[in-house]
Amino acid sequence: MENHFVKTSKLMIEADVKEGKTVLKDVYFTAPFKIMNPFYMNKDYMTVMCMSSSAGIMAGDVQEYHLKVKEGAKLEFVSQEYEKIHKMNEGFATRATEISVAKNGLLLYNPQPTIPFKNSAFKSKVNVHLEDDTSTFVMKEIISAGRVSRGELFEYQYYHNLVNVYRKDTLIYRDNTRFEPTLMDLSSMGLFEHYTHMGTLLLFSTGHTKEWLHDARNLIEETPDIDGGVTTLNETAIVIRVLGFQADKLEKLMDKILMM
Repeated sequence: MENHFVKTSKLMIEADVKEGKTVLKDVYFTAPFKIMNPFYMNKDYMTVMCMSSSAGIMAGDVQEYHLKVKEGAKLEFVSQEYEKIHKMNEGFATRATEISVAKNGLLLYNPQPTIPFKNSAFKSKVNVHLEDDTSTFVMKEIISAGRVSRGELFEYQYYHNLVNVYRKDTLIYRDNTRFEPTLMDLSSMGLFEHYTHMGTLLLFSTGHTKEWLHDARNLIEETPDIDGGVTTLNETAIVIRVLGFQADKLEKLMDKILMM
């Protein structure tokens, strides 16, 4: 399979603590990626935004993300715009993401929503390594049914996303999602149902009480035109799935949950 950018496109970020403040210790990227200067927005963590000179993900693209959070560092990783996976006459695109979070570190992995275009094919794998129970990892993911405004619903070839989370080298969570419209009715019960957007919020951290879980469930139930639920895997792992008709509404809901 030919790579659109000739070689693998790479992005590597390492965050550390200097004089009590999270800073970028090391950064490396190749085309089409670029990193904005980090900003803090009056928060106790540093935000880094990834930009791309490409119009989106094309056939043959091979991408790698490497995100490392050192002890005590707090990092939010965001993308500049919606992730557009373009039409592919042949082949597919791939992205491999490797994440590590050290003791008392935090990573909020917060990319923009994904839009798989008609006839697109995409494979993604995310491996997360948490050093111990004090390592915090939060991941927000939203995928649409396609270019909804054009009536392009579930017309892509497939979208495959594998997420593995390890703590102390032990696998504690795996989500192997493969949406393939020609083989399954993605609008059916248990999948997108009658909605057009699906959001997933993963929280691997301590301190979530039964009251917090109750409030999160209530917030989902009280939000118009949105459905979803909360699952606890253990005392430090929570998975929240929400369905709706607009990506920005799902984003706002997940942000409210995180701020509770």
